[in-house]
Amino acid sequence: MFVSLFLTLLISQAATPAKPDSAAKPAPAAKQDAVVKPDAAVKPGAAGKPGEAAKSPANGPVVYAEPNPALPGQTVRIHWPSSLGAVVLSGGKFGAKTSVKGVNWAEDKPVKTTIYAVAEEAASLAKDCSGKGANSAPKRTVVTVHVLQGAFPKLATYTDTRGWRVDVITGWNRYVVSLPDPANNALIYFEKDEDDVERVAVSMVPADGMTSAQLMRKVETEIPTQYDMLVKTGLKETTQGGIDAAWMTFTGTEVSHPNTPSKSMVLAFVKGPRGYVISARTAAKLYDQREQLLRGLVRSFAFVDRPVVPADPAKKPVVKPRSSRRAAHEKPNSGAPK
Repeated sequence: MFVSLFLTLLISQAATPAKPDSAAKPAPAAKQDAVVKPDAAVKPGAAGKPGEAAKSPANGPVVYAEPNPALPGQTVRIHWPSSLGAVVLSGGKFGAKTSVKGVNWAEDKPVKTTIYAVAEEAASLAKDCSGKGANSAPKRTVVTVHVLQGAFPKLATYTDTRGWRVDVITGWNRYVVSLPDPANNALIYFEKDEDDVERVAVSMVPADGMTSAQLMRKVETEIPTQYDMLVKTGLKETTQGGIDAAWMTFTGTEVSHPNTPSKSMVLAFVKGPRGYVISARTAAKLYDQREQLLRGLVRSFAFVDRPVVPADPAKKPVVKPRSSRRAAHEKPNSGAPK
């Protein structure tokens, strides 16, 4: 059964959530510089089948980094095509030359804007040995990771046992909604307190055969069931982890916060048989101040090869009863699991 997709976003936590045993003190609000719009970058390529990684253009390998821009000290993943095989990576913690084999990505935590370069190792070694020759020159691709300037709260990384991770603000709690077939369905809210206006949500839903655009259209159709005075302010194509994705922003008044207009950003994409919807929301009047931070959290979503038991936020949540306040705002036929 296809779980109501807008539950993947910022809607009511109608099912039984869970809360960590303890939470750190919330970090102070971040002071922001001018808002940066990173999604204007050219897509790395057009994807074919749903969930298929974007293909490289004819003029060379696609090397990109996510998130970019990044928050200071945030984990950034640099990607390159697996067809390159072993590569030589330079810049940041990799110094002048670091050999990387067996994977097609590497990670760093830059604290300032950093330029990274990726070159095929075999060609690089050939040039070192010959000392000359254009024929042996390595194919070298450069990517610049722009690190935002300003004061931002400390981040924590949540790693899910189903093979993905996302950054959140240290001190936020994790509320888990109980859903059937948890191997293919997930809905987790990250926020200071239950049902806060500002939060990040991650959902995983069955989406076999769907494209990312179709997934986002499904999300769009369900937004009006939970938000009044809805105004969509942006919908565009992008990529996440080399996969075609859709990005949307909208402003509205959520039913459980009738006196607080909010603005949300939503990222949706499909990988294999599952769809992923990552979103962030805050009060509309604070959006310009918080956009850089929230965008960095949404864009931090990444898949991990060796999932581990989540260690931060707390790894042993306890069941917390559904709030009567939220239950009173539930709408019939919203598709919310009861």
